[in-house]
Amino acid sequence: YLRTYLRNMGFKVEHTFENGSSMDVYAELSNEGSNFWTVNPDYTIISQCQVIKNIVVRITKELDYNYIDIQKQCSVYLKQLREGIAKIMEAGQAPIYIMTYPYIDMPVFGLHGYKSKETVRTFLLKLRSQLYSIAQEFDRVYLLDLDIIFEPHGKSKRVIRPEVTGGHLETFGAFLMGEDFFNQIRSINKSIKRVKCIVLDCDNTL
Repeated sequence: YLRTYLRNMGFKVEHTFENGSSMDVYAELSNEGSNFWTVNPDYTIISQCQVIKNIVVRITKELDYNYIDIQKQCSVYLKQLREGIAKIMEAGQAPIYIMTYPYIDMPVFGLHGYKSKETVRTFLLKLRSQLYSIAQEFDRVYLLDLDIIFEPHGKSKRVIRPEVTGGHLETFGAFLMGEDFFNQIRSINKSIKRVKCIVLDCDNTL
């Protein structure tokens, strides 16, 4: 859905999924034959919903999952994400945007499930914090934080598909994400002329 929005806005989009490439950024960038190495993009968006979903599925469906294993699996994901970002930054100066995981909370272990075990919500909150840390580590890395993007509209089934394991945007959600992405790139693009304006309203009549 996001690629459709961007193409309608006039962007030329190279989407790895359309090319049948890897769903893992590290594996994709480790492939010397990847289109990434020939496209030379102006912007790179990283979405690893399938990689994260593998962890989410374990939390929701393995009733006796090992918490330490979940932590290790997440650590491997974050390590490979950092290494993938480093590879992208070595290849060029394009800004990188990381998309957070789309999810509407469904407390499959009850309202207070978080008291006794890792839930999808607690896992995603910790992961989101880690993604912010990564954005702070790298100069040209930014977040497409869906929780913030959807906040004014509400995280309803209008924006995110209501699934126990999450992972899919609806058309309107992709539109909102595309608008946020467009606003972000305008804010950092030095080639766009900006007009500074001061409003003097001394008697509160405007």
